[in-house]
Amino acid sequence: MKLAAVVVAAVMASGLSANVQAFGTEGHALIANMAQAHLVPVAKAEVLRLLALENAKSLEDVASWADAHRNSHPDTGPAHYVNIPLSEQTYVEDRDCHGDKDNRRVPELTCIVAKLADATRVLADRKKPDGERLQALKWVTHLVGDVHQPMHVTDNQDRGGNLLAFAYSERAKNLHAVWDSGLIEKHYGWVLGADYTYDRAAVQKAAEQMDAAISPEQRRAWAPQYNARESDVVQWVNQTHLLAAAAYLNVPPVKNDASLARYQASFWPLAQEQLQKASVRLSAVLNLALASGERCPGVPGMAFYAGPYGGTEDQLSPDDFARDAYCADLFKKTRYPNGFVGIYGSSRIGEASANPDPAIAAANNALYSGVRTFAEKWTRQYGGKLPILTGAGPGLMEAASRGATEAGGPSIGYTTYYDPKHDPLVAFWPYKGQAITSDGLIFTSVAMRESAMLAHSAVIIIGPGGTGTAWEIFQAIESLKSKQLTPVPVFLIGHKATHWATFYALVDDMVARGTLRREEVYSRVTHVENVDVLFEAVQARVNLK
Repeated sequence: MKLAAVVVAAVMASGLSANVQAFGTEGHALIANMAQAHLVPVAKAEVLRLLALENAKSLEDVASWADAHRNSHPDTGPAHYVNIPLSEQTYVEDRDCHGDKDNRRVPELTCIVAKLADATRVLADRKKPDGERLQALKWVTHLVGDVHQPMHVTDNQDRGGNLLAFAYSERAKNLHAVWDSGLIEKHYGWVLGADYTYDRAAVQKAAEQMDAAISPEQRRAWAPQYNARESDVVQWVNQTHLLAAAAYLNVPPVKNDASLARYQASFWPLAQEQLQKASVRLSAVLNLALASGERCPGVPGMAFYAGPYGGTEDQLSPDDFARDAYCADLFKKTRYPNGFVGIYGSSRIGEASANPDPAIAAANNALYSGVRTFAEKWTRQYGGKLPILTGAGPGLMEAASRGATEAGGPSIGYTTYYDPKHDPLVAFWPYKGQAITSDGLIFTSVAMRESAMLAHSAVIIIGPGGTGTAWEIFQAIESLKSKQLTPVPVFLIGHKATHWATFYALVDDMVARGTLRREEVYSRVTHVENVDVLFEAVQARVNLK
């Protein structure tokens, strides 16, 4: 079987229909409009400030600047594409990224992989002059679109489909042009005007509708975690290149109304998805470049943010607390805007309890197993909307993190420096040497960590524990009681007599002494003794639409 056929088979097997899309003026405008709608306030303010330097007012205004720039600077042409041979499966830097505008080999890296990553770095560097950063913004806005256009990442000795005749419409006369404009214009009935003008109101309305169709699960899956590094761009390039073979192989040998209609019907759905992917990735890149920058240092592949160790809590500066709060808020808004199912509990209730009391040991083991099962089931069904969040430690936290990881979904951790060496690389607790936290935050301040966990939890589930867990229980109750926290369901889990006797005794004592009203606790917590029914109990209390 020829490689091209293998690629098409892979596309079909992955659940994708054999269709793709490239982006001309209207396509880049669609992407820009969708992306701008998801910029966090700090990033949006910086984008608008830079655009104002040239009296532009939106990303749409500059989305096709790079194409106009190429006309007067033809040496920038290779920055728009990468020539992966159609017969090959993946990008190889030495083979694919060293061509000049005439496709002659040059020693430097010239392709879109290198240019997009470099432009992102320039944009994020606030020490660079504004003029350089504005130009980088324009490059990023455009190139994120280009990298999702199959004809921009593939070559069959035909200049990315430009030499393959395909009379699709009055303007689209070759395969590259079909993906640049033909598919989009045919779907919407648009006609590009003189000097590449178009109906902005129609494009903006289409962008709103297309954006609304992107699910939270798709946003989470498509968005980059650590900006547009070369490795991210390579991943996007390879994904797009996988689709190019289908675009070539399905060009009808006989062009008539019926065959063109079949091509449009086959390829528009995935074309639309490519536009949507590009928009999600563009907004994420801009948010990460402009809203985090150097303020939120992370550990690539592990933690979005790793605040530096600053000593004991009383030694921390106001900047330490502010940075923790800022980066935690940025993480939630850009990655998991719906929040989390926060699971709290003892770090000492492990997989095999060593408690000398057989009854307590059995209860502990059942609780660990139940939390793990709950997290796995929850993640499989709702992890894309409300992922599991823990303190990224051992015990019951480990149980929840394991369950989420075993379900294949996100497993988020909020932690701080418990390791005596204060090493962020070991901040997230593993299970038998394997990572069970996929992403998260390492706080400088333990107080900020606790506050963020509560503030970001759409559901709070608390297992039995020691003084740390007691702090979290009463912080949650007090925050809800004093209306300092948006009302969320709070569940206490575990056998009352075995795990919670001292807690309820303490509450009863405070009630008896007149320092607490019983309803201030009981009206705000739901006790689930049998963890086997926790899933249904949480499901009934949360809006999952």
